[in-house]
Amino acid sequence: MVRTDGRLQHLFYNDGDSVQQGRLLAVMQSTANYEHILALQRITDSLQADLTAGNSKAAIGWHLRLKSMAPVLNAGELQGDLQQVMAALQTFTQYLAQGYFLRKKEMLHTDLDHLAAQRKVLQKQLALTRQDMALAADNFAASDKLASQKVIAPVEYRNEQSKWVNKQLQGPQLEATLISNQMQAHEKQKEIVQLDNDIAQQTELFIQALQQWRAQLAAWQQQYLIVSPGSGRLSLNGFLKQGTTLQRGEIAGSVVPANAGYFVAVTLPQYNFGKLRLGQQALLRFTAFPFE
Repeated sequence: MVRTDGRLQHLFYNDGDSVQQGRLLAVMQSTANYEHILALQRITDSLQADLTAGNSKAAIGWHLRLKSMAPVLNAGELQGDLQQVMAALQTFTQYLAQGYFLRKKEMLHTDLDHLAAQRKVLQKQLALTRQDMALAADNFAASDKLASQKVIAPVEYRNEQSKWVNKQLQGPQLEATLISNQMQAHEKQKEIVQLDNDIAQQTELFIQALQQWRAQLAAWQQQYLIVSPGSGRLSLNGFLKQGTTLQRGEIAGSVVPANAGYFVAVTLPQYNFGKLRLGQQALLRFTAFPFE
């Protein structure tokens, strides 16, 4: 059945030809190149299969292929929809390997590695500083004892006291630097979590855009392509040929299975019901065929 008004643009089989189920029989007039639409369908199916298999990185290759085909593609009624799905695909590839967001994620992991190395150095410095403070505490205790016994001069004692205070300052400074290091690492981890969330959301958005595009492709093909519903012999209605103008809902032909028989529906008045029997033979007469 024809689903759109217009001219029969292509007719690939003749009346009486054998056809297989799913074969393209004819194409109705459209502003699109039907071969380009079918090529887009194959690419879309392959991309969908890759995403279903978890191979999202394959989208990069499909994006480059579509981008190279775009100047010569004639999607006709689907041109606007094609541009939308290509824009969604381009955005999606930015979240994949070699894309901006994953490169940023790799750099954040590198920053975390550097911060971890810096933290180890700071922890080692803090441990050595504490050892040095313990020694300085012993030295100051000795100076304090000598000062109480008036063995050393007050000015020398004040110098030792100043050194001890400076030693005590080094520990808190290193501890503050270590805390700052841990805070920076925490911020980097928060950025990575946010990126992972963005990537997951973008993946979901692209899958939705791809499903919508698949539905639009299917709707176009259903409207403009006439496909064999089964295998058998093609029986065209009337003198159907390429260029014939057809109306929506018009039956262009049928596919008769190889083992199909014929069925006849007969309408009889009620008073003739008593003349019918199961298995009764009938004589068919056609007005267009002389039977007398």
